[in-house]
Amino acid sequence: MTWTRQQYMDLAREVSQTAGSNQWSDAVVRTWCGVAHRRMWKEVLNANNGYRMATLSVTQDASGQFLKTAMDSGSGNTAQTHYRILSLCDANQYFYRQVRYQDYPTPGAPTMQPYVWYEFGSSIQVMPVSSGTVLTVTVNWMPTRIDNLAADSDTVDWIDDYESAISFYAAGLMAMKGGNETEASQTYKAQGMEIISDMLNDLRRAGKDPTRMRSPDSADMWGG
Repeated sequence: MTWTRQQYMDLAREVSQTAGSNQWSDAVVRTWCGVAHRRMWKEVLNANNGYRMATLSVTQDASGQFLKTAMDSGSGNTAQTHYRILSLCDANQYFYRQVRYQDYPTPGAPTMQPYVWYEFGSSIQVMPVSSGTVLTVTVNWMPTRIDNLAADSDTVDWIDDYESAISFYAAGLMAMKGGNETEASQTYKAQGMEIISDMLNDLRRAGKDPTRMRSPDSADMWGG
């Protein structure tokens, strides 16, 4: 079942035991639901980085860079905000690997340059530098946050059967005032994360084979 933003807000108020009150304005409840929604999507994509994927074209500038925002797409209710780069390649299907800036601090022309990329502030630096070259980047992405939807009646992009996780976690954030509410805040957030834990068990793998232990993303951690 797909919920509207209003349904998430109403449940968050119910859980925090303030239904019908003006203790929190609609704007505040929307914001906390948005914070919870975004955190939950990051949990999903960290557990299964292929759950939401998009392939886009980006173009190197004169410095061999492209803006990170070039990996976002859509707008308003259909915006897709990139989370992680999954692959980067050129028209010849040369795939670039991620490295650290300190390993390749001086990007240059194609002569004897490896096919690599790294983060450079608000941009992605690509080597070798080839101004105007169009690259294909595959990313995973997060949908529009609850609080950035146009109206309370708009439906929220989230996983069916696990809607309550967002409202419980948001209720916990709303209750972070100290005093007697401290324990309640922790309880609400823990309940939200318990629901998320169940959801992640479903999402980590699409087939019957068990999840296998792998080396961490960074080769530095395993000596590769």
